[in-house]
Amino acid sequence: MPKKNELFPIEVEVQIAYEVERRPILWDVQNALYKRADLKPPIWEEIAKILGPAYTGEFGRLVP
Repeated sequence: MPKKNELFPIEVEVQIAYEVERRPILWDVQNALYKRADLKPPIWEEIAKILGPAYTGEFGRLVP
């Protein structure tokens, strides 16, 4: 459980950092596609799916 001042547990923060680092379009201003905002939402969705249902918006749908 994260502390009150933490948004995510440390394990999730590390996973997010790893996944973002693997996708330079999200952070590398030298990347030719960095300015293509239309390409970023699917990448963030991909990262959310890797993190699991609690991060995709699917969590509520899984609980009856």
